[in-house]
Amino acid sequence: GMNSDQWPMSSYSRRDWCYDPLETMPSSYIVFLQDRALPLIWQERFAHRLHTDQVLYIDAGHQGMMTRPHAFAELLLDAAEGES
Repeated sequence: GMNSDQWPMSSYSRRDWCYDPLETMPSSYIVFLQDRALPLIWQERFAHRLHTDQVLYIDAGHQGMMTRPHAFAELLLDAAEGES
């Protein structure tokens, strides 16, 4: 069912991914606070591994762009305005 949706274990445990080239690329990572497929701690871990400049949070589920499209768009627009 929907509540049992999980990423493959290799995405949690694999350690040999190389994200070093991303250190020089400006980026943001959006954390979905109500995500039942990917726990908050893992979303934040992935953001750290990707060397993101900023982590943004939205009170939405796994596909926030589908369930809260307006809030998601506002978050992106606010982030883009902050970069200029």
